[in-house]
Amino acid sequence: MNVGYSRDHGGDGHGGAASLQAFVKALPTGSFGSLPAHTTLLQSYKNLVLADSSFRQASSLPSRGKRVLASDVSKSVTWMIHRSSQYGFLRELFKLVFGFYTEEAESRKNVSIAV
Repeated sequence: MNVGYSRDHGGDGHGGAASLQAFVKALPTGSFGSLPAHTTLLQSYKNLVLADSSFRQASSLPSRGKRVLASDVSKSVTWMIHRSSQYGFLRELFKLVFGFYTEEAESRKNVSIAV
């Protein structure tokens, strides 16, 4: 699994969010795993990051070192999925990142990630 994005290296010369788009665009098949479902998830992720204008501004990225609780991310993912079916893949992306589904997040209050 590829976890190599670094906001410190704007390889395309634009820094911040622009480098996120360049990084995501260059992710090879297999970056999220070897199963066909991982390939589909990766493509959905790429489509979102490359098409959504909110990823184009460095200010839209969370501050470095910020800790985010799985329960908070779960609430956001659930809201996004209910808002539009195009975000359905976020449930699987959440599971890939945290190791459990959004429905389990409330019982795992101490789980977080640092960005």
